[in-house]
Amino acid sequence: MIEKKETGDARISFHDLKSLLRAIFVNNGTAPETADILAENCAACERDGAFSHGIFRMPGYVDSLKSGWVDGLAIPDVTRLGPSFIRIDARNGFAQRALAAADLLVRNAVRDTGIAVAAIRNSHHFSALWPDVEPFALSGYMAITAVNGLANVVLHGGQQAVFGTNPIAFAAPVENALPLVVDQATSVMANGEVRLHALAGKPVPDGTGGRSPRQTHHRPPRDFGGRSVEHLWRL
Repeated sequence: MIEKKETGDARISFHDLKSLLRAIFVNNGTAPETADILAENCAACERDGAFSHGIFRMPGYVDSLKSGWVDGLAIPDVTRLGPSFIRIDARNGFAQRALAAADLLVRNAVRDTGIAVAAIRNSHHFSALWPDVEPFALSGYMAITAVNGLANVVLHGGQQAVFGTNPIAFAAPVENALPLVVDQATSVMANGEVRLHALAGKPVPDGTGGRSPRQTHHRPPRDFGGRSVEHLWRL
């Protein structure tokens, strides 16, 4: 049910949003199990205020499925290669489904050896990273993750994109409280936040991105064009 407020804002319950997103995923060629995982993930980002990784991402999800860039029906191949090492081949599917497929092995490895390393390959990750690590912290574990991305980040003062925003996230349990969870890009500003500014026609903060010598404003184009985000680690 969608509730219309006097301000013009529309409100939808978490359950209804998740159901709607699941239907969109399934209708665009995603396996039901994968659709459940992605819908929960996307709805949670929207609910918790991570708008750059909430429903804003749905057109990208749909385009990637329709174009065949991602296989929504892929079934991950999970192998425990050592006491603490789990390898997951996502088979060109979504990373969240791959991680879910390895969840039990990861937890078993931690119980057996005190540590687990899960390496996911041949995958696509369009969401925030905190939903990947927070569940482990809620179970009393510490977790850290990282993702590499396409080149759209320049070194400070540069003009050519070299790095991805390459986000990292970690989560740690806190006694008698919710876990401590940190999720950040390794660029001055996250790609998704730049895109939200572009959609809203808002300028990005000074020093956020590289631009051509003839470009004097700080307003990102709607298509993100050749504009790149500067790297957080300014060398």
